[in-house]
Amino acid sequence: MHDRKMTTRLWAALLLIAVATWFGCAPKLRAYRATPAEVSSAGIRTLAVLRFDGPYGETVRGHVYNRLAKVEHFRPIDALKVHGLNNVMYDQVDDPGFLRAIEKLKAYAVLAGRVTSRIHDIHGADQVESQEGTGHYKKGKDLSGRWVNVEIKRAVVKPVPHIIRQACVATEYKLFDLKTKLVIASGKLKEIYDEKFGGDKEQASCEHKLSDLPAQDSTMDELAAKLAAKLVEKISRRLNSKSDTE
Repeated sequence: MHDRKMTTRLWAALLLIAVATWFGCAPKLRAYRATPAEVSSAGIRTLAVLRFDGPYGETVRGHVYNRLAKVEHFRPIDALKVHGLNNVMYDQVDDPGFLRAIEKLKAYAVLAGRVTSRIHDIHGADQVESQEGTGHYKKGKDLSGRWVNVEIKRAVVKPVPHIIRQACVATEYKLFDLKTKLVIASGKLKEIYDEKFGGDKEQASCEHKLSDLPAQDSTMDELAAKLAAKLVEKISRRLNSKSDTE
């Protein structure tokens, strides 16, 4: 009887040891709560858009401003309408002499740019083969099957004028954080245009005839719009990544 009790106590002790060992080795689960740094805090970013220097600078700036206004998390401020800021140039964004006036905008950051551009039309001609009437006729059937006089034609090669338009719009940009007083993004973007109108394309049915050649300002506006789209995308990515680390 005494031996049976001892055996029962021994098995109970071994069982307790086994259970304690299992819980001690099992992986510990920890409740996880996202910290503020891990939560995307991309709220409304107020951006003051300063002057874009250079030819077609205002065209590029206008497209940038309008595109920023369409982005949900941006609210652009037209700094050119603020007295004392309409003449701030690209290299003066972080100038202490202008910071006080810029800070009054109460913006998150300031964007400025410097634009370079060129456009050139190259005139030339292509030797294009076409059919030309000879003034002589022969009998032939028309589409309805009737016999009619059909003019005999010959192949001739004639010069057909063309214009090759080459253009480029590029901008350096600088995004200045008004809180840290640091440039948080900068770089250079470029859009190129190289299209031919007329010449061997003159017989095409839909586009690029000589009469389709747009005005030079229209071409530059098209490039400026594409450039602005690239710039706003880069700014958006930079600020969103910055928000995720704040």
